Amino acid sequence: MKTQNQKSGTNAKKIQKRLEYLRGEIRQERISYGELAELQSLRAHIPATDTELLEAAGVPEDFTQGREGAKAHKFKPNRRIDGPDSQSNGERAAKAEESLCAHFGAEARDGIDYTQAQDLISDLLHLCDREGWDTEALIESAKNRWEEER
Repeated sequence: MKTQNQKSGTNAKKIQKRLEYLRGEIRQERISYGELAELQSLRAHIPATDTELLEAAGVPEDFTQGREGAKAHKFKPNRRIDGPDSQSNGERAAKAEESLCAHFGAEARDGIDYTQAQDLISDLLHLCDREGWDTEALIESAKNRWEEER
């Protein structure tokens, strides 16, 4: 089983590999809207000097200049908002990772990636449709809860 540091290194390598793939799609002028959205979600992993990817991700030039000083969210794995007996953000993230691995099986054995998370969220929205749930309200409610937990 991989340690958290090994997983972090593996995920960082996967992200960089994915960014290079997206760069190739941009240069070939065949990047899809979904890939552009993915690139936008990965903008925090794009070096401030990589104007090609930052521009494609829709990051304003003035933002890249002050990127070092920009307020980026820092993951707080030990944060608990509902008292000492509630789940920490780290435990919540681990549970979500378990869900992804269960959903993707052997495909996720070497670590999870952005596309798999996107696919799982999309599949959950299909479930909402099937059940007749208001997806917009559910997403808004989930996002509010997530922001509170951060």
